[in-house]
Order: sequence, then C-alpha cells, then structure tokens
Amino acid sequence: MKGGITMSNKQEQGICPICGNDDLEYFGFENEGTQVFYKWECNHCHSQGNEWYSITFIEHEVTFNGKY
Repeated sequence: MKGGITMSNKQEQGICPICGNDDLEYFGFENEGTQVFYKWECNHCHSQGNEWYSITFIEHEVTFNGKY
C-alpha cells in the first residue's frame, strides 16, 4: 500500500499499477535532469499517475550541416 492506495504490484510500462489494465491515456511529459515522466490516466479505474523513464544518450542525428 502506497499513500493509502492499494496497488496491484504491477510496475510495467503501459500497465496501470492499481488495476492492471493496459488502457492508459497519456498527457504530455516533463523532464527532470536525466529522467522524464509521462502523465497518465487509466481509462478503466480512472487512477492517475506518472510513468518514469531514464534518459541515456544514444547518438547525434544531424538534420542540417550549417557549414555547407
């Protein structure tokens, strides 16, 4: 139990941690340093929360080379 809310113990991407349903609706994202979170609401039980991700550098993608 976290904050008085019974959780389903599911900590999986795209799965509601309260009811276990995969019908989440996302509402934008915010970043904090090397982490980002997506705000979500479950369309099944109407719980709301944040889904956290860690950001790691992969590569540069050059879309314009200002030199030429």
